[in-house]
Amino acid sequence: MVSPARRNALASYLNFAVLAAVGLVANPLLAGALGPASFGIWKSAQRIFDVGAAADGQAIQALKWVIANRGREADPAGLRRMIGSAFRVWLLWLPALLLIQLGLVLMLPVLIADVPEHLGLALMLMGAVLGLNVVARGVSGIPDAALVGSNLGYRSMLVTTVLLPLSNAALVIVALSDAGGLVGLAAVVLAATVLNGALTWLVARASLPWFGASRPEPGETGELARFGGWVLGWALVARLMLATEILLLGAILGATAATAWVFTSFVLQFALAACLMTASAMMPGLGRLLGQGEIAQAAARGKETREVVAAIATVLGCLMVLFNEAFVGLWAGPEVFMGQPLTIAMALAFVQLALCRCDGQIQDAGLKLRPKVLLGAASTLLSLLFGGVVLAITGAPWVMIAAIMVARLPMWVGFAVMVRRLLGPSSALPRRSLPIAVGALALSVLLAPLVPQSAWVVTALPPALCLTAVAGWLMLTPLTRAKLLAMRS
Repeated sequence: MVSPARRNALASYLNFAVLAAVGLVANPLLAGALGPASFGIWKSAQRIFDVGAAADGQAIQALKWVIANRGREADPAGLRRMIGSAFRVWLLWLPALLLIQLGLVLMLPVLIADVPEHLGLALMLMGAVLGLNVVARGVSGIPDAALVGSNLGYRSMLVTTVLLPLSNAALVIVALSDAGGLVGLAAVVLAATVLNGALTWLVARASLPWFGASRPEPGETGELARFGGWVLGWALVARLMLATEILLLGAILGATAATAWVFTSFVLQFALAACLMTASAMMPGLGRLLGQGEIAQAAARGKETREVVAAIATVLGCLMVLFNEAFVGLWAGPEVFMGQPLTIAMALAFVQLALCRCDGQIQDAGLKLRPKVLLGAASTLLSLLFGGVVLAITGAPWVMIAAIMVARLPMWVGFAVMVRRLLGPSSALPRRSLPIAVGALALSVLLAPLVPQSAWVVTALPPALCLTAVAGWLMLTPLTRAKLLAMRS
């Protein structure tokens, strides 16, 4: 019988594959239809409102961790009261959320540099629709949170996966037909969010006999609100971390630079998603072990997760260094590639961020958010400050990435210490992991100039896949390798 964790992982990887395939097709079509400036505006605005979406109190995100941590000990009525508490907290935050979305709409001309004058009205209307989408995403996330917390997240993920190609096809049709321009694209995104939420609600009703909302008892809403406050802080930090580069590029160098970043960093975005999904698939089970006080088993699960994420990040980082230039040139054209120094910097920053996010997810499962949020917020603000100053002075994106990495060092080390305190020393990565990762990345930098810009898929990719897979395999302990082989069989 396939375990829920494996089903979650398989559904996540299927979503990842579909999202990557859709992005490969849709992004060039959208860029060609909209033009470099409008495409850069569209991508930058999406990132800006993603960051602003954190200001909904995050009670619904907190809900999934509370259900995962306490689900077995709570009765159905208690679970329904949790959902009622989450909805009540979301309503309390709604006025603030609406004000923040309005503020972002008004600030768009400042946050995105060099917007053509004729797009001014379209920019504001697009922002208004994207703000409404943020509101819709909040309340429509309730059934997904219930499914994920109950270790059935693969069911909501499958709904999202089915809708992905449909919604992106609609985006391309709107862009090619010039049906509303940027505003039309935002309307498609809003419609897809509403449809996804409605379908996920039906799936939750069919999958969870207890699913529904009840009036919470005194004290329950406050408990979830306090935990949701820390989830809110981390959501804001996490979204700023993911959007730091494109926000700085769009604000300082303009929308055209943001467009080039979208194509140059395309592989990076999906590589990070692969690492996050791998860890996410194991977090509900880890949360349940911690909730039951089974620390030894939780430490073993945490160590396996960290090992696998570190190995995947190393492999994907090496492949990025080796093939990103050839891939972007073949896919979107060499004119949008921002240079090999930037690719190397991106790969190193990706490995660092993947490890940080993995350790952050482990702390989520243990409901230990306060120290993580405080350290993450300080590090992210330093990243924005250092990265922005360096980019404004040098105009070199790869130097900006290096500055961001330096600012994230305290978070990288601090998160590892926090996980050790939560799970114990047995959860640490094997000592050989870091030397193997550094050696593999250094070798990739040396070999990258030898990769042919034509026919690389046939000549260079197969041996590189084999070599990087060996490096990743060597980073794992024998016990983790055996478990992975057992899962495969």
